[in-house]
Amino acid sequence: MAKKKKKRSFLSKLFSRFLVCIIFILGCLIILKSSPSLKKDVYQYVFNSNISFGKFQQIYEKYIGKFPFKESVQTVSSNFNYLKNEEYKDGAKLSVGKDYVTVSRKSGIVIFAGEKEGYGKTVIVQEADDLEVWYGGLKEIKVSMYDYLKSGEVIGSCDDDLYMAFMKDGKVLNYKKYI
Repeated sequence: MAKKKKKRSFLSKLFSRFLVCIIFILGCLIILKSSPSLKKDVYQYVFNSNISFGKFQQIYEKYIGKFPFKESVQTVSSNFNYLKNEEYKDGAKLSVGKDYVTVSRKSGIVIFAGEKEGYGKTVIVQEADDLEVWYGGLKEIKVSMYDYLKSGEVIGSCDDDLYMAFMKDGKVLNYKKYI
């Protein structure tokens, strides 16, 4: 009996969140349809600027709640342990050991997961403050595009070297401030 009640409660919460999202989308569409100048401004903003998925995730969790189908992810200490660092292209090359577990520095959304020329397998995480953190030189990637990561969640693993770069608004930042 309690199991049915839990399931019904979960489904009613999911349904109410779904309805709130539908009402929000319909409201936005009605407002955009009624004001051509606002529609032009919104289109210009959406197509000409970088949207912060991390901020969207924070707002969603604050007002609506957690995403209902998020998988549990392994979390480890988020301290970066490395033997030495040196400049490499746009960031730093950290010397790490074999099978080094790479974790997210802060919470954010994965905006790229794949192969980058010169960096090998790479994951780019956009943090809530619009800072993009590149994790390159990975041998294995354990996340997918648009996964939401919390601080310390496993991104993948690498051998010997981990490449890290920090960018904001398309500009490369000094890695020494962030490592």
